Amino acid sequence: MNTDDMPIQEIRARAYADFSGVDIEDVCEEREETRFESLQHGNASARVLTDEEADKACKESIADSLWAFNPSFLASFTGLPEEAFQAIADNGRCESNNEAIRAMIDGTGNFDQFVQEAVSADGRGHFLAGYDGNETEHEFIGRTFYIYQD
Repeated sequence: MNTDDMPIQEIRARAYADFSGVDIEDVCEEREETRFESLQHGNASARVLTDEEADKACKESIADSLWAFNPSFLASFTGLPEEAFQAIADNGRCESNNEAIRAMIDGTGNFDQFVQEAVSADGRGHFLAGYDGNETEHEFIGRTFYIYQD
């Protein structure tokens, strides 16, 4: 199959069809709020990303979910007292706590390093695959894609 002139989204759809064992006609695109669209067939959906895209999407997901991190993990990374993060977690503001937690991370360290440590602890699938938390590597016509089931 020659993919030289094929748009990347079509290649992703074909890779997902190959991974799922379905016909390409059964795979459709589902727009999401992020730039990383999901592909779906039937009731199943997934994001099919390159390694670089998966890193970027994971960083975005982590930035959006700082409020959900374990206070002990945040304390370990920042060197700040765990009680400070526990108090933030207990305030009931959930996503509204992201900005404060990000400021604490940025003030005591490097956010890229934080992302690396989070991914090292839990893997990218934890942050990108809402269905099962898994990352699946899939080779398709000489390209490597990472599939995250929503």
